[in-house]
Amino acid sequence: MVLALAACSGEAGSSTAVTTPDTTPATSTTPHTSTTTLPTLESCADIPYRPLVVPDRAAGLETDPADLGDDPYSTIPGTTIRLWVDTDSEPVMALVRGALPPEPWAGPTARVEVLREAAALGPLQDGVWAVAWFESEDRCDLYTLVLYPPTSAEEALSVAESLIPDR
Repeated sequence: MVLALAACSGEAGSSTAVTTPDTTPATSTTPHTSTTTLPTLESCADIPYRPLVVPDRAAGLETDPADLGDDPYSTIPGTTIRLWVDTDSEPVMALVRGALPPEPWAGPTARVEVLREAAALGPLQDGVWAVAWFESEDRCDLYTLVLYPPTSAEEALSVAESLIPDR
């Protein structure tokens, strides 16, 4: 048995025709007229809690959150925050309503209880510790207590356990 293969190539004067699909994109002269409007994200109401314990390095009472600048934990659109700073106006602690930590935990978390709700206590990036919990599925029932370095898990838990209703 002999198997013969032959290949043909187009030579000058050949009548072999090759067809290719048209890949030219279709164009339109009609202008795009639809617009998309994103819903307005309303800020959450004031935080209904206050801590009885604050870190020793906090200078007095809470301060204006606008002084914080570009902070990834407490400048999330639609959130409401309470902020405590030190004598150099560096952040010490923030209580955020309307968002959980915007990044994954940097280490293991512990389950704790805050205001009779299950919460997570754990480290975030760069020495920041947080306690986070939610009271319902509503965005404004998400809470994060953020403690800035130098701090510890014990300090974060102490502040979180001291929260009481602010009425």
